[in-house]
Amino acid sequence: MTLKVALALGGGASRGLAHMGVIQALTEAKIPINIIAGVSIGGVIGAIYAAHPQIDRVIQNVNAFLDSQDFNQTKLELIQAGKSQSNGYYEQLKKMVTNGIFLAISSTRSSFISRETFERNLSHLVPKIGIEDCEIPLGLIGTDLKNGQAMEFLSGPMMEAVMATSAIPGIFPPVKIGGKRYVDGSWLVPVPVELARKMGADLVIAVDVAPTMSNLGDSTLELSGLDIQLRASEASRMALKGKCLSQAEVKIVVDLMDIHWADFTKLDLCVERGYSAARRSLEVIEKALFKKKVGRFFGFR
Repeated sequence: MTLKVALALGGGASRGLAHMGVIQALTEAKIPINIIAGVSIGGVIGAIYAAHPQIDRVIQNVNAFLDSQDFNQTKLELIQAGKSQSNGYYEQLKKMVTNGIFLAISSTRSSFISRETFERNLSHLVPKIGIEDCEIPLGLIGTDLKNGQAMEFLSGPMMEAVMATSAIPGIFPPVKIGGKRYVDGSWLVPVPVELARKMGADLVIAVDVAPTMSNLGDSTLELSGLDIQLRASEASRMALKGKCLSQAEVKIVVDLMDIHWADFTKLDLCVERGYSAARRSLEVIEKALFKKKVGRFFGFR
């Protein structure tokens, strides 16, 4: 029986463009990708590739979309304008709260970007098919706002599931599916290794595109209560991600912390770093595959 290799693609907003470089390197090296589990931006890239596994075409389409007028209308540059490239989501949220931007938006609507804009943008990239119709088996995760549980999407309309898994709270609106509302799945499952295993993977390659916490800035300054709360929340998610990654046989780490999470203008750099990180991991992957094959030969999982 052939070993099933899965990619577990984690969140990281614009940094997740590096997932395409990882896939490019793996396909060039003829590493099989039999299953894809994705969350947040990893779910977006994973879905696009799983539907039509031609990575060069995927990169070209994403690049063309990011240069389009529709994408420019999302106004994501307003979030990152004038901010340090190293700022993470929590640091940016703190600045928005401090300046009254977040409070002004959240008091009148549920998100910075409307559902109409969100869906219109994704429709340029995500085909309107069922998840079960993908050429490569695909699994996505969303966070149920009511019960706080992770929801695994393995079938049903792919567009809805992709929107749910990538709906960053406060930036994109919650997505209603079957009477429930979902937001970004990475809040509960930063890298979906366990889902990949449930889908039948014998070996999981996990990809982490945001390996460290955001820059704290001048640590000599006294931290406010809000600073401490947001920093603690970020630390909690980093610890949760570490537990997810520990379940994978192979971890590909792409350090993109010098790129702002909302900066989608650096596709080439992200893809290049993802490609390089995956190339550096090829020997580890080959050894892991060999170990699995030997174990399978002798009757071990």
